[in-house]
Amino acid sequence: MNRAGRAWVAPTVNDLQNAALDSSIVSAAPLSIGGLHDLYRVWLRRRREPLILKVGAPHTWEALGYEAAMLDYVSDSGVDCPRVVQALHGSALSSIKNTATGMNHPAILMTEIDGRHPTNVVEYEDVGKALGCLHQVPPRLIAPRYYGFGLAPDVAAALPEPIEQRLGPIARSMRDDLATQSDHLARVLCHGDLFPTNVMTTGFGAAFLDFGNMGEDNSCVDLGRMVFALSLEYGWPGSRDRMSGFLRGYSRAAPTDACLLATIPSVAFLAGVRISAWRYRAMAERWVDGARLTDWRLSLDVALAWLDPMVASWMGCS
Repeated sequence: MNRAGRAWVAPTVNDLQNAALDSSIVSAAPLSIGGLHDLYRVWLRRRREPLILKVGAPHTWEALGYEAAMLDYVSDSGVDCPRVVQALHGSALSSIKNTATGMNHPAILMTEIDGRHPTNVVEYEDVGKALGCLHQVPPRLIAPRYYGFGLAPDVAAALPEPIEQRLGPIARSMRDDLATQSDHLARVLCHGDLFPTNVMTTGFGAAFLDFGNMGEDNSCVDLGRMVFALSLEYGWPGSRDRMSGFLRGYSRAAPTDACLLATIPSVAFLAGVRISAWRYRAMAERWVDGARLTDWRLSLDVALAWLDPMVASWMGCS
């Protein structure tokens, strides 16, 4: 389960089976490997349905505790997402002893959402409506308050130096322009990492996954990131119908105006630069499975397309 370059060693399946969970694990199947967390589908002795186990690096206790708290809060607010299954001692977090390193890893046991990632216009309309409902949930006091649209000023810094020298000033200028508009944009409870892989459609709507980056931020952050993800997945103009459906669904559940729509191309560009930099770093440090890693250059090309005035004009009129 481990990748070269990752700074921590994951527990073995035997370690998982010895953990003090709701009941003992009968079997576990790995689902994904990340820089800080691994996901497993697990079957417990006292339960018929499988659950999801998210295991973090040894230093992520606080981060996983926050995610568990936000899962409980959002699900109690009526937005569909996994529910935390408490450990035997009544805590949201479980401790998994790594016999190879002697370290304890935090873990969250969650219900599994029965659905699939969205693909068509109708499903993305459901995603937009669910996002609008999430943005109506009052941010919790424990939620961090993000500024600058959740995007660091040096968003391009991790890219090769010639590219950073060209894109860095553009990204910083665009981010500053967005900041001047912040008085006219709603601050809401943002998902913070809204991509199709973090959403499931269920036949009854859409459910959100992975709340580790959730916090209070400008509403356009989630919209711009999802719109970029659609352009990356389906190309331009192949993604236009899905984007329109997504924004149409959002407008049915949350306030939407021309000022908000006008910010989306800029946020999509910044989100694209950020994901390109992340993928470039992940490729260089080899802590993500290369077979699952989209070429960072493709991400960057799609991000640059969002600088086209015709794209911005279409988005402003949607």
